Amino acid sequence: GKIDVRGSKNAALPIIAATLLTKEKCTISNIPRVVDVFRMLGILEKLGSSIKWVSKRTIQIENKNILPDNLNGDAVKKMRASILFLGPLLARFGKVEKMQYPGGCSIGPRPIDTHLAAFSDLGAKVILGKKFFSVFFPSENRVPPEVVLNEFSVTATENILAFLSSIPQKIQIKIAAAEPHVADLAKFISKMGAKVSGAGTSVISISGSERLTGASHKITPDYIEAGTFILAALAAGPPKSGEASSVTIKNAPISHLDLFIKKLISGGADIKIDKTKNTLKVTGGKRMTIAKIQTMTYPGIPSDLQSSFGVLATQTAGNTLVHETLYEGRLSYLREL
Repeated sequence: GKIDVRGSKNAALPIIAATLLTKEKCTISNIPRVVDVFRMLGILEKLGSSIKWVSKRTIQIENKNILPDNLNGDAVKKMRASILFLGPLLARFGKVEKMQYPGGCSIGPRPIDTHLAAFSDLGAKVILGKKFFSVFFPSENRVPPEVVLNEFSVTATENILAFLSSIPQKIQIKIAAAEPHVADLAKFISKMGAKVSGAGTSVISISGSERLTGASHKITPDYIEAGTFILAALAAGPPKSGEASSVTIKNAPISHLDLFIKKLISGGADIKIDKTKNTLKVTGGKRMTIAKIQTMTYPGIPSDLQSSFGVLATQTAGNTLVHETLYEGRLSYLREL
């Protein structure tokens, strides 16, 4: 049959947080209806945001009367993505006081050292406690012309990008993450009035504005979801009748999956690509061979697809070496598999 790829969760979360950069209304469409998005919106509402669902996948957000001191509670502590509120709130209010450390997750610890080091390098004062941390950035602080991140951290890149969008000078972010969701955030911030170039590479230049405006934006399709559908179709095999079965994946961000798709086709996968229609036709049941899977930062094989690759490897000929380079806990599913 056919299936649509929906909006990227990893793009929706930082964009929702970035609406705090303005008091004007923002309209975000192609919102993925997943738990993390609803939790993010819940935290935003607690801060004082007005949120209206215009349609099933479109929301309107207005952040006129925000209470930054309300950034606390279990929702913040348990949700790793809550760290994405740091940059926008610091840009708008010049301080974030007593924010709880965001939780980790089952694939391994996710420290926020890169975030805090970058803000410190930009001139912010960071105060660390056992349960809380605070960041202060007085308006008279001078910002250096560049900031170099300690690693290719997606959320740190997004946090710094959001923060710098309100500073009216040209600043570069080096060792920036290049993932499609970072580029999507940059597009949204550009619509708000900042000038951003280089998003999708390791060097991003941004010239911010002291008054960012409301904007409308459609979330980019989720390349992780598209990749999951591809792997599921290949692993499933043919129906009992023995006839070839196929899945047509619509609204697929094909250019975000270049190496991923090449790896599968070289291993014997039957994947037909139609870039003009953004569709992929995947036919299962063909015997494949995958010698090695190695996860890397974008544009490499995404770590988020590694476990689905592992399932596919149970249906391929010969041995498959799975090399997870990013998260130490991401192979733990193999015990249950």
